Amino acid sequence: MVKSVANRLLGDLHSIIGRYYMRLAQAKILRTYSIIARQPISISPVRTMSSKSKRGGKNDAPSAPIPGNSYCLSCGRLMPSGNCTPHPTSYDNANDLANQTENTTPRKYCSASCKSRAKDPSLKDYHLQLSKAFHTRLTSNPDRHVAICSEVETEVPIPEGKQDAREEARRAARRLVNFGFRSQGVEEDREVEAVQDGKVVETSFAKGEWGIRWVRG
Repeated sequence: MVKSVANRLLGDLHSIIGRYYMRLAQAKILRTYSIIARQPISISPVRTMSSKSKRGGKNDAPSAPIPGNSYCLSCGRLMPSGNCTPHPTSYDNANDLANQTENTTPRKYCSASCKSRAKDPSLKDYHLQLSKAFHTRLTSNPDRHVAICSEVETEVPIPEGKQDAREEARRAARRLVNFGFRSQGVEEDREVEAVQDGKVVETSFAKGEWGIRWVRG
């Protein structure tokens, strides 16, 4: 009988300890949630689908345009995920997490190489001439004509000592699609879209022959 009573008391003790730790865990979760709930954290849209694995294979259909995202000011491609450069700041405690979001600046370029190209004075006039060449092709054939990148590429000679005219023409086309003609120094307010095989595509992932045309008004 003594053994039975002892076992019952031991069982009650285990039950009490179990309930105590359960309440302790619940209280910890609630405190954590209350801290998070008080933070005015805003999540800005970022460029997902930036990895090479999501671009698809060589024979896959190109992706449709992805709205609400940021693009590199140099190459015109989708910016990588987490497109923010944190500013140095100090935190008094864990509750200052909101400051980390507020003290960030969206990056303008996806890489040091793109920033270098954008700042290269020898390419400034070349980029302008590429934009003008696209504009001339579009205005001379206004009826949904597509200005193909490879055709524009051959019209504007690349500066001496520079290479990859093919990619430069495509970079120019991406900038025109994502930022407009005025941003590239051409007086034109109409918007353009990227087209491949008759379909509107996301320029960041388009491969092969593609071009741009006026957006249907």
